[in-house]
Amino acid sequence: MSRNRFGGLVGLVLLVGILSGALPVAADPCPADYNGDGFVTPQDIYDFLEIWYLLPKVDFNADGVVSTQDIYDFAAAYGAGLPSADYNGSGTVSVDDLSAFMADWYTVTGSPSTDFDGDGRVTNDEDDIFIFLELWRIGC
Repeated sequence: MSRNRFGGLVGLVLLVGILSGALPVAADPCPADYNGDGFVTPQDIYDFLEIWYLLPKVDFNADGVVSTQDIYDFAAAYGAGLPSADYNGSGTVSVDDLSAFMADWYTVTGSPSTDFDGDGRVTNDEDDIFIFLELWRIGC
């Protein structure tokens, strides 16, 4: 995944992280230690943003929940050759779309939750990202 996708935010966060250094984790589990490496670092923000960015893409049926139902719905659209199954935006529906969708779906479902606002929905709304960034800023 291209780091350019997140624009200047990641660059700014990386600069702050470099200047401030890694914060060791005091709480177990620490929600700001998104990748679970024992430190609160700019990498945690990048990892969170990577998943946060993918959420609306893999929530194929847009019900606010990433589940196996999204796979079924994508497979139906893919099998029918519907434009909504052109996951990679190439203009054609091909096996590349299926591969990309499944890779992103497994990336999202195998990652920690991004539901930081506690609304029970794994979405990429602003509340989740602002709460995560505040947790990251203060550490654990």
